[in-house]
Amino acid sequence: MINKKPYVLVVDDKAIEINFYNFFLKNASFETDCYTDPQKALSAFNPDLHNIVLLDICMPIIDGFVLASKIKKKDIKKSIPIVFISSLDKNENLRKGIQAGGIEYIQKPVDYTELVAKMMLWIDTQKIITNSEVESSQKERRVKDQKKFIIDTQKDFRQLIHKKKMENHQSTTSNLSVIIDSLKMQLHLLKQNSLSFHDKNIIIKNMEEDLSFRKSTFYKKIQEFELTKAEIKIAVLIKAGLTTREITQVLNLSISTIETYRKKIRYKMKLKNKNIDLFDYFNLPLQNYEL
Repeated sequence: MINKKPYVLVVDDKAIEINFYNFFLKNASFETDCYTDPQKALSAFNPDLHNIVLLDICMPIIDGFVLASKIKKKDIKKSIPIVFISSLDKNENLRKGIQAGGIEYIQKPVDYTELVAKMMLWIDTQKIITNSEVESSQKERRVKDQKKFIIDTQKDFRQLIHKKKMENHQSTTSNLSVIIDSLKMQLHLLKQNSLSFHDKNIIIKNMEEDLSFRKSTFYKKIQEFELTKAEIKIAVLIKAGLTTREITQVLNLSISTIETYRKKIRYKMKLKNKNIDLFDYFNLPLQNYEL
């Protein structure tokens, strides 16, 4: 479990320096893990625990650059910032530090106010990057799930059509034709980039309900009032909960054109009562309304 306080791994071969870092960092609300032995520090490093690493460069046995490279190998996600501290010339060692995986170089004597400020900056920056990567990964999964649903739905279409052809029922075939036309329109809409994930998920939910078409009052209404394909397309989006403005963006039509279609749909369905909303009408049983 990651601590709420930022957790820093501090490595410096001089105990007096370690004491200073420990004192100032704890006062700045850091959790500290301090080592004078680079080998022990490497063994203790945990990318799921530590948020940042503070390394001295000049140390015996393993210098800071080598230790940083080893830490990076343990940090599979490469997400933990490494800050170098040293009395060596900054210009000369900055390039080496970056090559070893560092993101900051602070020269001794250390200004502890500057040190804390820079460490908090890098921790916050890394959180933003990590959150962005998580959101991107979640978005990719949603896209993958939606593509899978489209493929599975197309497969269901083929099976459904074959089944109904085998049954050879005239009335059912008529119902099926209306449903398939509408589902095809919804599949087409799902592939449009102008739809948000929220709107796509609404349409997907409607499609799942529509596949059990015998229970669908929506398609009974469409068939009963003989809507055109263009009117069905508008009706599908209204049923999904899209506003007139959102429908114009999806279909690339003007607001006045969409309003004209809405009036035609109301006229064909004999909805004289202006208090009846088309969205409610499409999603609830007919007997619930006084037309």
